[in-house]
Amino acid sequence: MAFTGNQRFELRRELGRGGMGVVFEAWDTERRETIALKMLHRSDSETILRLKQEFRSLSEIAHPNLISMYELLCHEDDWFFTMEFLQGASNFMQDVTLSQRESSEAAGTLPTLDHTTALPSQDSDATRSLSAMPGLTQATVALPDEDATVAHLPFAEKATSLITFSETPTGYALRTISFEKIQQILHGFRQLAIGVQALHAQRKLHRDLKPGNVMVRGDGTVVILDFGLASTRAAKPETRLKPDRAGNQVRQPGSSSSSSDHGISGTIPYMSPEQAAGAPLTEASDWYAVGVMLFEALTGGLPFQGEPIRILRAKQLTEAPEVTSIVSGVPPSLSAVCMGLLQRDSSRRPEGREILQALGATTGPAQAQAIGIDDEPEFVGREQYMQALRAGFDSSRMAPTVVHLHGRSGSGKSTLTENFLERLAAEQPVLVFRGRCYEQESVPYKSVDGIADEIALWLAGADAKDQEALSPIECLPLTKVFPVFRRVRYIAECADRSEGSLALTELRRDAFQALGDLFERLDRRHPLVLWIDDLQWGDVDGVEMLSVALARPGLRVLLLVTYRDEYAATSPSLKALAGLERRAAALTLRDIPVEPLSAEESMELVGAMLRERENEASVEEMQEIIRQADGNPYFLKELAHHIRTGRTLPQSGGSSGTSGLDEILWSRIVALPQAELDLLETIAVSGQPIRLRYAHEASGLEDLPLSILTSLRMHHLVRSSGLSLLDEVETYHDRIRETVLAHLTHVLRRDRHASLAVTLEASGEATSDTLAVHYESGEQPAKAGHFYELAAQESAKALAFARAEAFYVKARKLVPDVVSRTRISERLVHLYTDLARFPEAYATGRAALAELHLKIPAKFHPPSFAVDLFKNWLLLRKIEIESIPDLPVATDPEHIARMTILASIGKAAYQVRPELCIAIMVKMVNQYVLLGSTRDTAIGFMAVGTIFFGGILGRYKTGHRYGKVALQLIDRYDATRKRPEVSFVVGYFGTSWREPATEAEALWRTARTAGLGTGDLFHVGCACAATAISQFMRGAPLNIIAQNTAEDVDLLTRFQLKEPLSSVLAVRRAIALLQDPNAASVPASKQEADFGSRHLAHYAHLLNLQTHYLLGNYEAAKISGKGSAAYIGDSRGMLHGTEHYLYLTLTELALSRRRSPPARILTLLRARRTVRRFKLWARNSPANFASKARLIEAEWLATANRSQQALDRFGDAARTALRYDHPHIAALACQRAASIASEAGLRQHLLGEAIRHYTHWGATGYAATLQQTKTGPPVSAN
Repeated sequence: MAFTGNQRFELRRELGRGGMGVVFEAWDTERRETIALKMLHRSDSETILRLKQEFRSLSEIAHPNLISMYELLCHEDDWFFTMEFLQGASNFMQDVTLSQRESSEAAGTLPTLDHTTALPSQDSDATRSLSAMPGLTQATVALPDEDATVAHLPFAEKATSLITFSETPTGYALRTISFEKIQQILHGFRQLAIGVQALHAQRKLHRDLKPGNVMVRGDGTVVILDFGLASTRAAKPETRLKPDRAGNQVRQPGSSSSSSDHGISGTIPYMSPEQAAGAPLTEASDWYAVGVMLFEALTGGLPFQGEPIRILRAKQLTEAPEVTSIVSGVPPSLSAVCMGLLQRDSSRRPEGREILQALGATTGPAQAQAIGIDDEPEFVGREQYMQALRAGFDSSRMAPTVVHLHGRSGSGKSTLTENFLERLAAEQPVLVFRGRCYEQESVPYKSVDGIADEIALWLAGADAKDQEALSPIECLPLTKVFPVFRRVRYIAECADRSEGSLALTELRRDAFQALGDLFERLDRRHPLVLWIDDLQWGDVDGVEMLSVALARPGLRVLLLVTYRDEYAATSPSLKALAGLERRAAALTLRDIPVEPLSAEESMELVGAMLRERENEASVEEMQEIIRQADGNPYFLKELAHHIRTGRTLPQSGGSSGTSGLDEILWSRIVALPQAELDLLETIAVSGQPIRLRYAHEASGLEDLPLSILTSLRMHHLVRSSGLSLLDEVETYHDRIRETVLAHLTHVLRRDRHASLAVTLEASGEATSDTLAVHYESGEQPAKAGHFYELAAQESAKALAFARAEAFYVKARKLVPDVVSRTRISERLVHLYTDLARFPEAYATGRAALAELHLKIPAKFHPPSFAVDLFKNWLLLRKIEIESIPDLPVATDPEHIARMTILASIGKAAYQVRPELCIAIMVKMVNQYVLLGSTRDTAIGFMAVGTIFFGGILGRYKTGHRYGKVALQLIDRYDATRKRPEVSFVVGYFGTSWREPATEAEALWRTARTAGLGTGDLFHVGCACAATAISQFMRGAPLNIIAQNTAEDVDLLTRFQLKEPLSSVLAVRRAIALLQDPNAASVPASKQEADFGSRHLAHYAHLLNLQTHYLLGNYEAAKISGKGSAAYIGDSRGMLHGTEHYLYLTLTELALSRRRSPPARILTLLRARRTVRRFKLWARNSPANFASKARLIEAEWLATANRSQQALDRFGDAARTALRYDHPHIAALACQRAASIASEAGLRQHLLGEAIRHYTHWGATGYAATLQQTKTGPPVSAN
């Protein structure tokens, strides 16, 4: 045999073998206990199926008289399962039969029964298929043609011989059995009958009961084993809502049991007549085998003997001999039971309840009930709710419908929903996906997480064609939020082809839309039903995601939400859902409150649960159950179970029965052995499903015998997905958990939480938020704060912003030291900033600084700013700017923390008020000079030196020097994450005012590359827009700009960076107009350009202004100029602000020539200020501004009617523009000069030069227009 053990299982000795497999005693090194291990002789498809069936038939059933199954495993090619090891076990028949033969009153000694032909050796394969016997097939058995019974047999054939039986079979001699032996037999068969009845209660048939498959534990407990032929009987249909490959939810009814499932299989002496005949089997078939064993125990022999073929014929033709004809001393009632069980007609055999009563197997307190997957109370009544749910489904076929099904805990909401969905799936193909929320589970988007898991796993099983058809268009956002979707091959491949986006708010929105797209595609396949159970423990982010997904136009879906009434007013998720529903006009809402069962329904349910009690429950008992339960199905079930096990009901102090139920539950719990109680308390404190391994470790138990879990399951205290240490376990009902927690002392609850936290952290499997909750409840605030911080970061990454905020706030309260609190505050500031919640970001930073003993104003305060600015002058006047990188490095943790916070709130302060940002940065620089530099030093000097001194105050040389210092500080501290911001700002506010524009563009390329690497998409967008603006402003070839910006448009669109995208698109629109004025006659509209921003979107208005001016639409240009003027205050010190002054002044001068002399004089006075501005800028950066300064001065001279001077200055402007490679300025200077030239030849020459320069620039369409007009700028019809 190939398998000799592995790292986990050590094989010790062989216990037995049969035709299919062999059983070993083994040591489970993981569980540290002895187990039995059954494995196959050979691993073909049939034997593997048999092994699986044997395991699965009992793996979900727990009962003391049934062997406990543990795990089904495959090691390489060897299949096996583990089960309970019966320490000190004995053979059942040896245990209950006589140890020695008693004297016979009539014939002396009873001869020993010879099993050599009647019963296969129990050391060999005791389960034989009839097809393996000579002369038999699976369909035929030879029978005597003389007997009339033959005509009624399904496989009747002419036979060659006739077997006759005497009243007393050969080999038996009448003897007497003692009273003591009768009691011994009864004791064993009571337990056997209880085990068989427990198996039947779970709708299972054994189909191979015989002495070799029944053992007795060392403590005397009878145990049924070997379920290789077990099957599920056809009781009520069982609906499994599992999609098939075509997308249907297939209703799979429970299979009827037939002996033909494996051929006609069984052990012949114990096989019922109907099993031998290949007819459908029922519980009566198993009871027949019990009858054979009882006959054997009482008489010492089998009812039918001989060759197998003879036994089979006899069972079809002859009744078994009377027990009393073989042995005396058997009580008539016991004899009647035995003979009743051996009736040929299965319908005449007694039922389980009658058998238990006859054997004296009472249903007292010690009688355990089998626990299985189908162990749920009967479903009665509720038809009005079924109709209401059906109406909700019908409504969902027209519009998305949300059905609220709510009631008290235990009111049957889940059972009601399951039955509705079973009925719905039986009527038509439907896709059903279910999620459940747990109170102490805190995964991102947990309201939707379970549904997402089910959809992903279902899609993963679909073929490639269906995966492609059903997956959303945008896969990447969905995998960012729900990584489980990467199990779907098509989605994973699609996501891998997409470039990752870290623009959190946009990615979150796209994920919401992708989920809606997925819902819509699923709904096209079949009607879609989503069920979220226990939504009172959901989350706000998940509800928001659902609201967006359900708002998709044309979507038809039924969303079922079930929750407890007692949380309706306090649950954040329920309140969020109510608010969203009020705003969602497209949703159809239905409210179904689940009321208590009526008295009649309660009576029907209680009656169904008590019908198998030994004595019928009294009317008074049933009425008391109904009174205490008050119509709650769960309470009814527990109270009825209490009565069914022979106990009396406690007196309830109120009408609801909750105190009585609590007493019942606690009485069951407090009676547990200490080991079971420890495990149950740990599971209850966990608050969500937990792997059995970790519950065991956290409970402090040295070992975990499976008997502990089996006992808890049998007592309806826990439920589990299996018995493996890797399986999950949870309390059987929330009421169990609540009862346990209510009786825990504060110290014990704290210790349980702490132990769980340590165990789960060591496992490496627990989520950060789970660890945080347990550490917090375990009164370890530092650890709790650490894990809340991690949970917040994970939530932000998963775009669950509400959870992230809540976790950061909790973490900040729990961590003990101020530096840690500062770090958390910084992260919260960044979260608020990313969400554009700037006032909250600033307030958070301000509070953190106050704790660090640094006060900053709540709003811009000019006197305080003046004081700080004066301090700044005093501190910096003795320091050479270039020596700033050599300032001492700070070591004080609190000072470093202060600088981190100040740097983090800069952007938020700017959005609140730009002056506030400068005031904060000045204070920051002062701190640097006094206490030393940190990694954030570059931000302070960039803001104060480059933006304030250089851009705003116009000290361009100083600003440029500070910009270089900021870049050096980035390199000094290798501040990779700050490089995009510093590179962009220095280029825009410092370099552009002093160096050629190409130098600034090089810095923006750095910002773009660095930003993509660090995820700083804001500054990636800024760099893209700034580059396009700069290139257009300096007259770079339009074809090159169009080519470069095409890639940027794709990038900005993918990342949904609207503000910089608007600027880049404005540049591209202007290029399109200049290359083909007829292609798009209308410049960008305000709606297209303005997204509510105050900075880069400004340039979209400037492009409108410039375009209208070139087209000669001066009135329209003036309107665009006013729109641009609204932004100019916020664009102080920014490069593109110069374009506003240039083209607005050119427009006003052009319009003034049509107005009265006084109006023209006023315009000239205003324009003179612009001329002076450009001369100042030209002195600082002639490469960027000299040609424009000469152009605006020439236009001023022309408007002042100083034509010759104007012509000369236009000539200077053109020559200067060509020197610095500004063809668009050279073209405009020649064009404007042509409009005032008096000589026709000069005018044509200048216009030709303008056309040539425009063509060189790439404005071919506009050049062609000039060629046609042969005049100045075309005059608009407007």
